[in-house]
Amino acid sequence: EFNWFAVAHGNHYLTLEQEQKYFGMPSDYYAKNAGKNIRFLILNSESETNINEQAAWYENQLAQAKEQFLFVVLHHPPYTLSKYHTWEEREEFHKIIRPITMKYQSKITSIFTGHDHFAALYRLNDLTWVHSGAALQHKAVGVAKTDVEPGIMLKTEWLYDQTYHFTRLDVNDATGVAKVSFIRAKDLSRSCIVTLAPVYSMDETCESVAMR
Repeated sequence: EFNWFAVAHGNHYLTLEQEQKYFGMPSDYYAKNAGKNIRFLILNSESETNINEQAAWYENQLAQAKEQFLFVVLHHPPYTLSKYHTWEEREEFHKIIRPITMKYQSKITSIFTGHDHFAALYRLNDLTWVHSGAALQHKAVGVAKTDVEPGIMLKTEWLYDQTYHFTRLDVNDATGVAKVSFIRAKDLSRSCIVTLAPVYSMDETCESVAMR
């Protein structure tokens, strides 16, 4: 069962207004709590008109955040992951938002993105990046491991096996554990289970899919 708890604007829609109404989004960017210690910050990377407004709000939210778990959700990846899309598609947005994310990376449990149609796990320095681009297609993708800009290393931790996957987030604020599972759609098996907090670690299931 899917829970559309935190929806971010993407690039496939009739109108942004219809999308917001359908998913019950309070605004095109917003914060949402799930319990006392779990908070989501949802950004609108599709926007070309209110980027500075979002940035000011985003930094203020991160600066004041005290929750045990803090997740950032946006559609467009902040760095290029494949030949199909580049981060420059939303260059102005990312140039303003990326530095804020990295400034407060120690507060962020994980960022979540889509857009590119595959499932993968990355690390931006010490920040966990979950990519889950669910779609009715799947694409081959290369391994990203590079110093994408001074002081920031992008490293691929896990890649999907080129079958359809979706991602499940489980958070238990009582035990302080947050986990992400990459689930193969055809048989609902878990291709990779990752503990995001309290300490980042990859389960032995992740070895079942070879890195490419």
